[in-house]
Amino acid sequence: MLRHFGGSLLFTLAALALGAWYGWTLTGTTAGTLELLFTLPITPLSAVLGKYFAAWTFLALAIVLSFPMALTIGYLGSPDWGVIISSYVGSILMAGSYLGVCSLTSA
Repeated sequence: MLRHFGGSLLFTLAALALGAWYGWTLTGTTAGTLELLFTLPITPLSAVLGKYFAAWTFLALAIVLSFPMALTIGYLGSPDWGVIISSYVGSILMAGSYLGVCSLTSA
């Protein structure tokens, strides 16, 4: 069911990672949110981790929103739910690892 998900995730993730990192700094300078972030008592590590986990949560939500397709397959037949759930968990973990690599290369 999620056989071709990895290839499409690469393109989606690259756009999300670059948009999250570069778009944030470009709009932060014009909107004034970058100065607000620098005045807050947070470390750069916590800002980077917060941005990473926010993007990973967004990707996990996008993956989970395709679950009604699995429910439809379950209604029409009798699939192996262990394989389906492990495919979803694996896709979310793969999205997190791809996001980490994209964040590392775009920094």
